[in-house]
This record gives sequence, structure tokens and C-alpha cells, in this order.
Amino acid sequence: MYDKLAYALIPSGYKSGKLYSFVGGDMTFTRATTATRINKDGYVEFVPTGVPRLNYPIVNGKVSNVPELLLEPARINYAFYSEDFSNWTPDDITIDADSVVAPDGNTTADTIYENTVSSEHRVLSNSISFTSGTSYTISVFAKYNGRVLAFHSSNQTRLPLNVTFDLELGDVVSSAAGTATIEAYPNGWYKCSVVTTSGGTGTAQVIFRTRNEDNNTSFVGDISKGMILWGAQVEAGYLTSYIPTFDATSSRNAETANNGTADFNDFEGILYAEIARVSDGTDPRITISDGSTSDVVEIKCGDDEVIGRVVSTSEQAAITGSLFDSESFNKIVVKYKFNDVALWVNGFELGTDTSATMPVGLTEFSFDDGNGGDDYYGSTRQVLAFNEALSDTEIESLTSWRTFEEMASYFGYV
Repeated sequence: MYDKLAYALIPSGYKSGKLYSFVGGDMTFTRATTATRINKDGYVEFVPTGVPRLNYPIVNGKVSNVPELLLEPARINYAFYSEDFSNWTPDDITIDADSVVAPDGNTTADTIYENTVSSEHRVLSNSISFTSGTSYTISVFAKYNGRVLAFHSSNQTRLPLNVTFDLELGDVVSSAAGTATIEAYPNGWYKCSVVTTSGGTGTAQVIFRTRNEDNNTSFVGDISKGMILWGAQVEAGYLTSYIPTFDATSSRNAETANNGTADFNDFEGILYAEIARVSDGTDPRITISDGSTSDVVEIKCGDDEVIGRVVSTSEQAAITGSLFDSESFNKIVVKYKFNDVALWVNGFELGTDTSATMPVGLTEFSFDDGNGGDDYYGSTRQVLAFNEALSDTEIESLTSWRTFEEMASYFGYV
């Protein structure tokens, strides 16, 4: 089967401006700012401008040994002093700055202790402008220091935020306002995040505060207890990789990867992708094309669905299939052949089209619509293009789960 490969991207090699392909021409990569990734040792680290990010995901607190290509849109972190809570507004707490080894491997995390006043024990961010109807994600890396961590805000209309995290057990305790997630990281760290939608335009402050064993927010503090924090982030949209800040906001530019050239077969073939994209209301594309949107074989990713498309001047086939979880990894194949187009996902054929003309002049692989639009954002383990329409048995083998554990994880089984 693999002797029929025309193109193969298995994220492994790169340099500034280039993403190396295993088979076929290397891809052109752009990002006009630095960014961060998780390295093979499990630490957050900077990646220079223009260099692709091969990210080693954290799964159940452990670092994966297989890197994934991470592509993300432009983002702004609106929280000032993301690693220095001594520059946040304190309220009945004391701060031991740079006292704990942080998720980046440096001793830059802050230990925040309660004082003995009967009150709330918290730190407040700078005033941040929020826009009504816009979704925001608030996140921070946190480590257990005797207390539960709560997220709150100074204005519950502009920023509805009221969630609690158990940093000892790694659980979301409650989520009264906002949808909360907690992810285990190495060395006892957790990444705590909340997605919420602003109900009114104006400013508000993000608040990180402790709760005691009775789940009270106002209580007599214990000078030996509190919370350990690092890497605060407030961004519009879904959760993305960490963007450090100092005395102002900081940005990460959008990434593109395209123009991977190869001698693709116009008459028949396979486009395969193993990807995990984010649900953000867009329809990103992965394509082989003639460098335009006129002749394309395409995987189009919706929030809960995938569409296999073939375009030859006009749309020839568009097969839609449902995804159980678009944000977990899915193995997707579009088979194209004259009057024989099919969409496969995770070992199953989800649909066919028996009346399709094939595109011509296919020369380019891209993480977009073929002409620089609808950029794909998410994680990629591999993409392959074959110059022959494989048999159903071969496609089933290519897209099936490798292990029972892999399937169970996708469906959330324990």
C-alpha cells in the first residue's frame, strides 16, 4: 500500500520557514511571532519566529513520546504579568515570588499564602475590556498548596465566572458560571481553564481566590495555605497555547502551512489525515489542489462533522459524516476516482458518491482551501496522499484504531 504514496507528512523535521515532508516537497510555514509548545521533556518552551511547533501533548499528566504538528490562529493574552502575581492586586494574601519550579522548568512560579484576616483571600488582574456576546477563555497553571482554587470576576455580567478546582485530586468541584476543564501536567501541576461568554461590554478583573474545607470564600485564613500559580491567560475564543506577558498584552500571530508539492494523480487517489481540530464555528480545510479552489480534493472539518469534497470547476461530490468528538484525533480518508468517491472515518465508510468528475492539475498539498483561505487549526499526527484509490480493505486498515485503548480514549470509556 505505501509504495503508492505521493505525499507524506509525519511531523518530525523542520527549520525556519519549512516543514519537512517524508515524501514530496517540503511545506512553507509562516508565523511572524514567537510561540510556545510542550517539549519532549514536558516543559513549556519558546519556539522562535517562523519555526513550526512540534508539540508533545500531555495525556493524563504524562508526556507523549510522539510529536504533533500544532497550528493555531492569532491570539492575544489580555492578562498583564502572566507569571508575576506580585504585580496583580493582592487582597488579604502574601506572595512568595519565584519560589517554585514552574511548568517551563524555571523557578518562576509564585506561592500565594492567606493571611489571618476573616475575608476573601485573592489576587485580581488588571482591568480587561470584554465585549458582549464574545466567548473568552481564562486559564492558569496551578499547584496544590492546601486549598481549593476558585475563579471569579469583579463583574459577573461582563465576565460570568464562578468555578472551583480541587488541586489535590485534579477535579472540577463546581461550575456555577462558565464551563471548566482541568488538565494534569507533570510535577503536580494542573492547567485550569474556563470558557465563558460576556453578557455586557465593559471592563472587569479576573480573580483567583482560595476556598476553605467548608467551601467558603470568606473565612479566617491560614498563613501556611493558599495556592501556587503560574502562566495566567485571558483570550477571546477557545483555549490555545500559553502566551507570556509582562506589563502589557502580548500576541501570537496565526500560523500557515501550505505549498507541499508532489506529482498527484488527477484520475484517482486517497487523501488521508489523522487530526484533532478545535470546535470554533469555522470550517478549516486540508487539501490537495491545483493551487486554487477550482480543482480540489478536500477534507472539510466542521464542529461535529467532516465533509469529503471533490471539486472540478464546480463541486462534484460532498459527502458528510458525523464525528463523535471532533477535538479528539480522527482518521479521515477521502477516496476520489471517476464516479467513485467515498468518505471514511475511523474504520467506517460513511458515504459514497457515484457521479463525480475528477479535478485536473493537482500539484499542491496545503492546510487550507487550496488558495490560502479557511486555514486548518489544530493538531496533526500525519497526512498522506496516495496515487491510487485503495481497496476498501486497505482503507479500513489505514483508518482503524491501532489499539483498544486508543478507541476507548476517543469514546471516553474508563
